[in-house]
Amino acid sequence: MPTRKRTLGDLEGATRLVWKALKRAAQLLEDKDPQVALRAAHAVFQGATAYAKLHEVQELRGRVEELEAMVIELRRAV
Repeated sequence: MPTRKRTLGDLEGATRLVWKALKRAAQLLEDKDPQVALRAAHAVFQGATAYAKLHEVQELRGRVEELEAMVIELRRAV
């Protein structure tokens, strides 16, 4: 079992956890109990928002790393 630090300590781990929770909540949308289904819908909406933000942060991080590498190359060329 992964440790808490490794699971929540990086964006990839957090993204995997949110995705896993989204899949579980999506399964509960079909529950016969309307309260469970309603709570699952709420969880899906919240999880989707968190997942989108995590994905955006990962994308932005990649762009920043590319820009940093370009700056290093430009400094070497000068």
